[in-house]
Amino acid sequence: MTRIGERHSKEVSMFHKTRICESCKKTIYYKHRNSYYAAKKANSLCRKCAYLRESERCKITGGTFKGKHHTEEAKEAIRQKKLKATYFYTNAFSEAVKKGMNGKKGGGDNYPFWVSKYGIEEAKKRLLESSKKKGHPGKTNPMWGKPAPQGSGLGWKGWYNGFFFRSIRELVFLIELETQKRIFVSAETSFFSIVYIDYDGSEKTYRPDFFVDNKYLYEIKPKRLWNTPKCVAKKNAALEYCKKQGFEYVLYDPIIDFDSVSEKDRTGQIKWVGEYGDKFRNFKPSRKISEVKSSTRIGGFS
Repeated sequence: MTRIGERHSKEVSMFHKTRICESCKKTIYYKHRNSYYAAKKANSLCRKCAYLRESERCKITGGTFKGKHHTEEAKEAIRQKKLKATYFYTNAFSEAVKKGMNGKKGGGDNYPFWVSKYGIEEAKKRLLESSKKKGHPGKTNPMWGKPAPQGSGLGWKGWYNGFFFRSIRELVFLIELETQKRIFVSAETSFFSIVYIDYDGSEKTYRPDFFVDNKYLYEIKPKRLWNTPKCVAKKNAALEYCKKQGFEYVLYDPIIDFDSVSEKDRTGQIKWVGEYGDKFRNFKPSRKISEVKSSTRIGGFS
């Protein structure tokens, strides 16, 4: 026995009717029975012709609101609604967020709205409370002292000649090390595990990216993040660690040479994780390589 809903869905899927627009003589297609009969009864035009006819009518008559006026209360309500809707796209909102974030890159999706609604100080308190509620902080976290799992994070991930990379910058740096014939190993081992105090006061562990020439401990990071609270906390702890071990800590933002990466990808030297291969091949850089003058480095050799 066929249910009413099933019978109706079958009828809809099987329904195909057409009409001719009286204005432009084009064929109008209908997939639903009610739409077809309603349009036929009203002798309606196609969407384009109906829009053009309404536009012409408004030009002649001035529209349905011609001769009418909003009250002052209505004008103020409309004005406030527009201000509320557009505030998050204004420079004032951007400046408020930058000031409140104090150099932090993120802070959660709610942080900018907390700034606008409650002010900077209250937004910071809410951010701190929110961060404490997420998971297990410090040594109570099961991942304490362990490296991030391969495949985690939002960066471009994969393997290059046996070395795992978590971002396009790390991949570029690996290619650079290979070109310069440098000696290097991954720093994601327990020997290079560094304890630091995060901006929210919790104790965490951090492992830099690469150990180069038996001396330089490299962290690959975009320059725009160097002064964020988390990056500064990691850097200070790493400097203390390197001082004890006789190493040098290097913050490095390499030139992203997409041509070089594309060549390595074509020769099969890069094994991307998941769909990152297709993502890279379809990616179009926002600026040409020639526009990038030089890489940026703090510490290490020049």
